Amino acid sequence: MRLLQKKTVATLTSLASVGALSANLISVASADNIVNARTTNRTGALDVSVDHSALDDAVRLATAQGIQVTRDATRVRTGNATEVEKYRKEANDYYNERISAIKAATEKYKSDLATSEQNKNKTKEAVNDSNAELEAYKTSLAALGRRVTFTSQAYSDASKAAALEAVKDGIRIGEQYRDAKTAVDTFNSLQNSMVGFQTHADQGHIKVRYQDVVVSNAEDVKKYTELLKKSEATLNDYISKLPTKPGVLPEANRPEFILYRMTVSANLTQQVNAPVAVPHFEVPIFAGKVTPPKVNYAYYDIRQTSDTDNVIQNADGKKIVIKSQEKDGGNVHQAMVNQTVGIVSTNDPLPAGRFDKYHALTVTVNLPKDGVEVDEKRTKTDNPNWTAEIDKVHNRVVFRATDDYLVKINEKQATRQGTIGGTMTDKFDFDVPAAFVKLTKDNTNYTFSSDVMINHEYKANSGTVHVRTNQADPQKHNKDDKGVVIDGKTVFFGTTNNYHLTWDFDQYKGVNIDKEMQEKGQDLIDFYPSDALDFDPATHKITIRDGEKVIATSQADGSFVDGNKKVINGLTWSKIDSYKGIDRKGPAIKVSIKGYNHPYYKQFVEAGKSLDVAIQMRTRVIDKTPGVAGGVYGGNTYTNVFYQSDFGNIYKSNEVVNKVTTLDPRKDAVLSVSQLSSLDLKSNPTAKIEHNTYFQYRASGSKIDLSVLGRAPESYSITESFHEADQYDGVYFAESNGDIYFKEGTPLYAKYRRTGGKLPKGSDVTKFTTQTIVRNQSNRGINTPTGTVGSKADSRFSVVNVGFDQDFLDQIDASKSTFQMDVFFQVKRVKNVNSVDNVFQEEVNGLMFDSTETLTNTRENDVDTLKNEVKKLDEKITTTNTTISGVLSVIRRQVDRNTEQIGKNVTQIDKNTAQIDKNTAQIDKNAAQINKNTAQINANASQIDKNAADIASHAKQIDENRSAILSIRQLADHLRGRVDAIEPKLEQADSQLTIYVPFVKSNADALLYATNHGVAAGSIKKIELDSNNHYVVTYNTSDTAINGSPLTNGTIATPKIDSASSNINNAAADGGHSTSEATFTTPVTIADETVTNRINQSEIANLITARKLLSGNQYEFTIRTTNDYTKEKILDLLDKLTRVQPVVA
Repeated sequence: MRLLQKKTVATLTSLASVGALSANLISVASADNIVNARTTNRTGALDVSVDHSALDDAVRLATAQGIQVTRDATRVRTGNATEVEKYRKEANDYYNERISAIKAATEKYKSDLATSEQNKNKTKEAVNDSNAELEAYKTSLAALGRRVTFTSQAYSDASKAAALEAVKDGIRIGEQYRDAKTAVDTFNSLQNSMVGFQTHADQGHIKVRYQDVVVSNAEDVKKYTELLKKSEATLNDYISKLPTKPGVLPEANRPEFILYRMTVSANLTQQVNAPVAVPHFEVPIFAGKVTPPKVNYAYYDIRQTSDTDNVIQNADGKKIVIKSQEKDGGNVHQAMVNQTVGIVSTNDPLPAGRFDKYHALTVTVNLPKDGVEVDEKRTKTDNPNWTAEIDKVHNRVVFRATDDYLVKINEKQATRQGTIGGTMTDKFDFDVPAAFVKLTKDNTNYTFSSDVMINHEYKANSGTVHVRTNQADPQKHNKDDKGVVIDGKTVFFGTTNNYHLTWDFDQYKGVNIDKEMQEKGQDLIDFYPSDALDFDPATHKITIRDGEKVIATSQADGSFVDGNKKVINGLTWSKIDSYKGIDRKGPAIKVSIKGYNHPYYKQFVEAGKSLDVAIQMRTRVIDKTPGVAGGVYGGNTYTNVFYQSDFGNIYKSNEVVNKVTTLDPRKDAVLSVSQLSSLDLKSNPTAKIEHNTYFQYRASGSKIDLSVLGRAPESYSITESFHEADQYDGVYFAESNGDIYFKEGTPLYAKYRRTGGKLPKGSDVTKFTTQTIVRNQSNRGINTPTGTVGSKADSRFSVVNVGFDQDFLDQIDASKSTFQMDVFFQVKRVKNVNSVDNVFQEEVNGLMFDSTETLTNTRENDVDTLKNEVKKLDEKITTTNTTISGVLSVIRRQVDRNTEQIGKNVTQIDKNTAQIDKNTAQIDKNAAQINKNTAQINANASQIDKNAADIASHAKQIDENRSAILSIRQLADHLRGRVDAIEPKLEQADSQLTIYVPFVKSNADALLYATNHGVAAGSIKKIELDSNNHYVVTYNTSDTAINGSPLTNGTIATPKIDSASSNINNAAADGGHSTSEATFTTPVTIADETVTNRINQSEIANLITARKLLSGNQYEFTIRTTNDYTKEKILDLLDKLTRVQPVVA
């Protein structure tokens, strides 16, 4: 099927401007020129004449000049209008070519005759000039002493150039020899003038050695001249330091000096002595006379047989090219669903010179039964020269030429020359109508045809024409860095997923989309799970390939650049959360092509060439046990899919699913490498590590699926950071938990060849590791210098890294091996503290994975326990003696002063009896607690007995105070009854410990935490949750009560009795918890100086009004609240600021 001449000439011209499509258009034009063999009722032919008068003139002129001219047989051409136009052009081109060729032959023949004579004269002049130039060079050669030989030679430009080059080279060699010879002579003269060398050599002061030197140019001599001068200076310096009469020196003491025997290169001498050949040019002998050329020509006889046809165009009136042919012979045009196309019924134009007149012209377009919607408005308004009838019953559109248009057609006749009919001086193209329909189905082959009737005399059927719509089939695959498809495969953390998206255009080959539809643009939308995949535009690229060639690369700003780093207009990318017409939600990457007739649309959509869009994404590490230190990583699956939206038509790709491998590094504390019973409190709540004893931290690495990596890890290490309560001195042991096979041909395979290259599980692999340590002061630098003392010296290893050697990993056969490693670190518990936490980091291919946390408690060893008990007893006796002495003195003075007052207060004491009786109930309640502590006291009896010897040593001191005690007792006996009732209440001094650490989650945890921070278990009265769900421990801080837990620092607050009820006034010590309404107090644990610095630099530093040391690292802060900083907010910030940060390598 062919295209309508008048409408499509402009279309082809505009398309041809797009260079990328020019080749395709040529093939399409060839397809258009195929005769429509299905056109019926073809009779006769229309003669077409092409003017050849100019050719006749050229033939006559050539013949007159003596050229041999021959006329060939007439060339007959028959075809439809398109072919006739081609034949007319062929004839014109042929006539013009023959005219040019005959004229050129004529002119050339005339020119050759003149040129032949001119060339003879020019050659003679060139010969004379060349010989004169060579003669001048012979003079230069003679001046240099070069011999010359002479030969006779026919002249040519090439021979002249060769002769001049040879002569100039001879001069160059002569000058080189002359300069070298002169330089050698000068050098020898200089050396001969330096007589000191030979004189002192003869006197036995030095040794002289001669060296033969061959030079080829003067530059070579300069180097030796400098050496000679330097040797002379050295000689003079040496002689100046000799004694006045040194005599003959021993040969071993004589320095050696080198002199030179210099000659010119024999090769250069041979070249300069060779003669230089200088030719004498002669005028060459010219060929015979110029021969007249032969030319030929022929005439054309052209005849037209008209066709009728259909053309498919888009809504803009642009032709849609032919894609293929159906079995019925009808041409197939490619379109898209929802595209509006026009069906144009065409007829061959009338050729020039034909007699004709038109009275009626009818075109009927036959439509498919379904799948199309006629655009009635456009069909009628876009065809002003036709009336349109929409026949829905018969599924057709009938066009009839208007009367005005028929008049216009007949106006094209030439002036009559006394004949009845007119003559068409030019061809006439019908302005044929177009029926516009919208294609509403995908994957459909639409069939159209048309009937044309002219003057009720000529009728023809065009045959069928087909328009096909095909849906896109986008494909998606995940590839590794080697280009291997890994769809459905398990991948490792950090793996780069190279998602290759086939932007499917091959089914669109030949489409021509109108501007309105193109404005909708093309988008590729790739939805990806952001929790499992990471796309970083700074490092991950989107590349677009045409076959294997990368034609566009994404930039971080959303643009694309080509291979020359130039930004590609209309091609962008962006991140989106949704897309109109797609139900799927979530993060997506959108690649967009925008703009009418974008180069990519022309080069790929119309050409039916699919693009490969590759998007890089990194597999993220997903913690499967969030909120827990360490745990299980990976094991998740993730799905990826994309959509392509082509001018509003959306198509979904296949889904690609991948799974992430699983890693679960586990940490434990064990007694030894051989005894693996856990000491971790989570597994063994009652376990304790004895103070100042050794145990092992077990870092149990993950079982790595080597089939996922495709090899052993490229790097693998265990990084351990130790608590300050543990001392590590570099002793560790590494063990394989699986069979390791080595690759055949490797050194380790040879070492274990008896076992088939296998290192069995349970093997010691420490020898394949390297330990790297970080000390607490020097860090990774040089250790602190020797002689350094105190806090400035390194005192412990803070971080240790055990890395498996690269050579070991590279030799592992991944297809057979099981890779899982245990590393044991021997440490010593050097501090008697509880809740010592420890984790390690497992590094695989540069990625770090925290292990589970192990938590251990400490108990004193027997020696420490005995020492501490003795120390406490000694301190208690000393304190008791001091206290008793002081109290006795005070009581004596108080009794003397208050004897009279005591009598007066009897009445008041009686009044207080009722109050005391009320307190009796409270005292009774405390009796149960005291009874509970009796068992503890009895348990300590055996220890007290052991300490009897130490107690006896203090007996003498106690006896000295005995008499004073007896005298006081007599004075106080009459008050003892009432004092005994009041005294238990006075001994209750309650304090509270609020716990903010997150790992305390039960009463048992709170009890353990309190006892580990200096609170005696017997002094704890209750444990409860406050309004913020923090555990609060209430305990007795009295130092005299049997269940007291006195504070180490600060004074203990004693109860104060109102003077109205009693004359006893005891001053209360500072240390209570009462504050003003704008402040509150809270206990704070300061683990180290880092925590102090964090608090001092924090946003609440200026709200802290007082800090009081309680014991060890326990402080009490008084903090002011504001509208912006409530108590809850301040406590939350303090909790974060006081957390101990793990050391990470």
